[in-house]
Amino acid sequence: MSLDIVLASGSESRRRLLESAGVKAAAVRPNVDEDAMKAGLRAEGVSVRDQAMRLAELKSAKVSQRQPGLVIGGDQMLAL
Repeated sequence: MSLDIVLASGSESRRRLLESAGVKAAAVRPNVDEDAMKAGLRAEGVSVRDQAMRLAELKSAKVSQRQPGLVIGGDQMLAL
């Protein structure tokens, strides 16, 4: 029995990154309001690193509610 791998992202770059590592994954948009989430996390004083982690977790959770398999979520931010 094989486990389907699902990327919780609409990012073609992220899907290609997995593909180049030999991981075949279906990409599913998580339907998350990232701007609102980031604004709320910033208002709470959450670090940039933790904001990215929480967004990745939220994306994975949203997609896993409607998609079977192993769901991978990721996010990135740049702090200057």
